Order: sequence, then C-alpha cells, then structure tokens
Amino acid sequence: MNRYSEKGVIMNRVLGLAIFILSIVGFVFYAYLLFASDFSMLVLKITVLVLVALVIAMLSFIGLNIAIAKKE
Repeated sequence: MNRYSEKGVIMNRVLGLAIFILSIVGFVFYAYLLFASDFSMLVLKITVLVLVALVIAMLSFIGLNIAIAKKE
C-alpha cells in the first residue's frame, strides 16, 4: 500500500498550483506598481531597502553564529 494517499497527492498539486498562480499575480502586480503607477519610485525604494535589509540580516546571522560557536 502506498503511504501517500490519493487525497494527499491532489492537495499537494492544488497547493502547488495556487502558489504558482499567486506568484505570477504578485509579479504582475509588482510590475504594474513599478512601471504603470505613480508610486514607482516608492516601490523601487522599498524594494532596495528590503533587499539591503535581507543581506545585512544574513551577514549578521552568520557573524552571530561564528561568535557563539563552541570550540571543539
């Protein structure tokens, strides 16, 4: 007997399809805000701010892990 039920496989496909469609809709909405709205400069500034914050957060996480790592 297969450990994955037919219902579980269908739910996974529905979830995957929903994520796929929402990603495309999100990209189209972002492109609209960036190119066809009056908020393009604000959207660009927020995007750069979030990207810089993510890079700094990753670097600080790496630094923290190095600082608190136990010596063997």
